Amino acid sequence: MALRSVKQLHVPQKLTDVRKLAFDLRAYMKLSPLNFVHVISVIGIIYIWKQTWSIPGSAIVNVILGALLPTWFATFYACLLTSIGGFLSSFTALPVAPHIHYHFPNAISNLRSINKDPYKLFERLLIARLIPVIPYAVLNLAGGVVGISYIPFIVSLFLGSIPMNGVACAVGDVLVSLAYVDEGESLSHRMFSSEMIIKFGFLSILGLLPVLLKHLFVPMTNTAVPKQSSSIHISIKKHLNKVYSHVLPASFINQDASTKNTAECTIS
Repeated sequence: MALRSVKQLHVPQKLTDVRKLAFDLRAYMKLSPLNFVHVISVIGIIYIWKQTWSIPGSAIVNVILGALLPTWFATFYACLLTSIGGFLSSFTALPVAPHIHYHFPNAISNLRSINKDPYKLFERLLIARLIPVIPYAVLNLAGGVVGISYIPFIVSLFLGSIPMNGVACAVGDVLVSLAYVDEGESLSHRMFSSEMIIKFGFLSILGLLPVLLKHLFVPMTNTAVPKQSSSIHISIKKHLNKVYSHVLPASFINQDASTKNTAECTIS
């Protein structure tokens, strides 16, 4: 129904089809503000549907968003849709969760122990999203099985999907920018213009961002940190804790503090 409401809209299977689709949708969106909202809403429904049921094709939808909207807004919108779809996807695992708990009790209990520490939970979720070795669909379903807290799950999914969504949206913007070549302007001149160089540089930074963040976050998740680098990581950890205090609700922070106090009393 969502696809049929916009006659020009379809999910292309190749990047070569994105340019023609972007031209048709842009022409339709320029007719009225209502058409603009209509197209963006329908794309959002398709995106959430794909994320919820783990249907492949979200990357090509990101490229379409990048071809229709400014890169920064397309990236924000894609990350928002990814968060909503991933959150809904976690609920699809609830029917099979009891069976998984029954067959893998030790693994589930170990994963649930991480859920008690909001800082560690948020860091590990963010690393898993930034370095997508495990597919997003698997992480979403695992979140529903384990019962991960909703706020760290959603926030880490939003922030962790920024590099991947940003690259796909920037690709869509570049494809359309190269298509709009003025008369008398050569394609090579367009490709090496200052605007395109900035966009290619932005793509390169987004591509390297997961690797850079891996070296930043991974040492903080290890219990044994070398003395030479411990002061640096402790300083970074303090700054991240300030961010977590604004991102995570006070109930999680208080729960974490009480857990640490209980552990200290037990040791003493």
